[in-house]
Parts: sequence; C-alpha cells; structure tokens
Amino acid sequence: MKYKVFIGIDVSKLTIDVHLHGIGASKTFSNEEKGFALFLSWVKKHSKQSEPAEMIICFEHTGMYSIKLATYLNDIGIPFAMLPALQIKQSIGIRRGKNDQIDAQRIAEYAWLHRETIQATLLPAKSILKLQSLLTLRNRLVCDRGGYEATWKEQKKALEGKEHKGYFKFIKPDNEPNGSS
Repeated sequence: MKYKVFIGIDVSKLTIDVHLHGIGASKTFSNEEKGFALFLSWVKKHSKQSEPAEMIICFEHTGMYSIKLATYLNDIGIPFAMLPALQIKQSIGIRRGKNDQIDAQRIAEYAWLHRETIQATLLPAKSILKLQSLLTLRNRLVCDRGGYEATWKEQKKALEGKEHKGYFKFIKPDNEPNGSS
C-alpha cells in the first residue's frame, strides 16, 4: 500500500510525542484513549487531503506503554507499524541530540525512508495479548522472588549469631525447612 502521511510517535509512560513527516508539525498528547482521540483530530487537521487508510503511524514497541496505543489504532482500523527500537536506531545511525520530540521526528523519518517496505502491524487476538501481559508479569515476579531469596540468604549468613537469632523467623523461602533459622 502506498501511504501519503508518515507519522512518528515516541511513546512514554504518560505521553506520546507525535511528529508529522513532511509537514514538520509536532505535538504531545496523553498516553490514554482521550489523548489518542485528540491526536487523531490534530492529524486530520494538519493532513486534510488524506484518509486514515493513507497514513501509517510508526512507533517503537515499548511493551505495556505502547500496547494501549496499538490496541486503540487496531480497534478503529488505522494502520500502524510497531517496530523494535533497535531496528529504528540501527537504521538511523548515531546522531547527536535526544529528546522525545526529536525521537518522534526520527521515527517519522524512518517510516518515510522505508515507505516502500514498511508493513502494518497485525495485533494478535485480545485473549493472546492478555496472556502475553500475564506471562510478562509472571516472569517479573519470578525474577523478583529469586532476588529476594538471594538477599535473604546473604543477610542470614551475614547476621549469624545469637544476637540476631529472631530476625529470620518471620521470613523463609519455600525451599527452607521449618525451624532452620
């Protein structure tokens, strides 16, 4: 598909910084549904001749921060490309200066430079997205648990002795037998 409007977005926790390639317009919106609606109104105002199907919105896959935007765009049928940050960074090369607006501009430039080959992202079913989120949370909790257990063992070893005897009665990892503290 031939796109006419190339939009780069830098996604962060609270905001999305948007840049329209060729027009040179940039603006910041909130990273929530209300902000996304305002963003699309702003885009329509600045790119009057284009239909939503003629635009491609390009942004880095930033996990839980970008999935809200991706889901919103997917639900209303606007094409977007959610790309790995490393892919964009490697294609642009080393450049000086960095802030969210500059990043949005560089992402829009990336989309324009790759206009012949850029592919719109197809999101998996909502149930799959939910499972992916749950697996990500589980992995984080497993890592955190391992860290706490390692810290517990280090502290227990460092504080051996009668003066610290009661410190470890209230905490014990699953693999530690009762009464061994």
